[in-house]
Order: sequence, then structure tokens, then C-alpha cells
Amino acid sequence: MPIVVSVKLVTPWNEPAEDIELEDGSSLADAILKFLQLRKRKAHSELEKSLLEPEPDVLLKTSAVTVNKTMCDSKADLASVGIKQGDQIALVPPVLGG
Repeated sequence: MPIVVSVKLVTPWNEPAEDIELEDGSSLADAILKFLQLRKRKAHSELEKSLLEPEPDVLLKTSAVTVNKTMCDSKADLASVGIKQGDQIALVPPVLGG
């Protein structure tokens, strides 16, 4: 039976979260990868596409991830973290600047 979770890519322009549908038993990594695939297809500009360009594995290893506003352990294997109906996931990519 499918589940729906909310995934948000935290950006300076504060975009809304998107609901995505996954199979029951999906992992946190599954949710994030599906979200990134959907976002890349919807990207409106080359800049937005370039922000989503890093290999998913690299992005997952370098970004902070929260589930229901609780930070995931940076050493956790996100493929082993289960998710459930209604979970709220946030992906916070690394930021550069000065």
C-alpha cells in the first residue's frame, strides 16, 4: 500500500514542501532520491538544475537531513532509516558563502 510523505529542499528562496508517494517500507534514502528525481524534471532554469546536479550519494552524504524536525545522525545509513505515512523530511544542502 502506498504512503505519502512531505519532502522539502531547504533553499534561500524558501520553497514549499512537496508530497511524494512511495511504497510502504521505503527508506529515507528512497524518499530523498525520488524527490530529487522529480525536482530535476521540474527544474525551471539551468541554475536550479545545477543545484540538483551532484550525484545523489554525494548530496546525501554532505547534506543535513531531518525527519519530523529531528536531525538524522550524520553517520546513519539513510537506506536503513524507515519512513511512514505523513513523515516530514527536510534536506538541507551545504551552503557556500562568506
